[in-house]
Amino acid sequence: MSTYQLNININAADLSAVYAAKESIVLIKSVKGEEPYAWVSFLPFEGNAVTWSDEYSIYATSQADSSGVVITSFTEQAALPAQNYNFSNDGTFSQPNAVPIGANSYQITNQNTSVPNLSFGLLQAANVNGTVISSNPINAQFVPQNQFAIFKPTNQVTIFLASNISAGMFVDADTESGVLSQFTTITFENGVNEITVTYDNTKGGFVQNS
Repeated sequence: MSTYQLNININAADLSAVYAAKESIVLIKSVKGEEPYAWVSFLPFEGNAVTWSDEYSIYATSQADSSGVVITSFTEQAALPAQNYNFSNDGTFSQPNAVPIGANSYQITNQNTSVPNLSFGLLQAANVNGTVISSNPINAQFVPQNQFAIFKPTNQVTIFLASNISAGMFVDADTESGVLSQFTTITFENGVNEITVTYDNTKGGFVQNS
């Protein structure tokens, strides 16, 4: 199991402006081919650290859509990669069975015939400035009855500032209201597990330290 750390720096003058704009730091954890959801949202200090491991849970919800609803209600199941989990009429996930989908992929099958419009996705926990954040959605995908979905999380994280985005909310930069900074996407790769970014007011967003 790998662990990762994102260090986030904002100088005092810029931090005052962030608070004046009522902004929080928002992180998106990318899932290949999936629409982005806000994974973590928190009020910043001058120095911040977010840590996490590559452990995931799967979830089912009837809440998800793209109209600003925050996903707060769901059924959760700790998950292992290369496994399929059936979601049944009793509202729970079954014991998994192995499927040939790759070492970093998770599969769910919607076998629930009693609840319409179910969405599924991955959850991941984090530690923000020493405070444990319980598992939050990193994606949400509608899955029709008797169909399945495969989720492939990546090591890409997008960071930005926003005044009206909470964890668990669908993010669309083209339609969001409120104040937003530029989006910055970083990738943990080639054995790099710790990255530092600093807010640059001339760019209106975070830049990765060299």
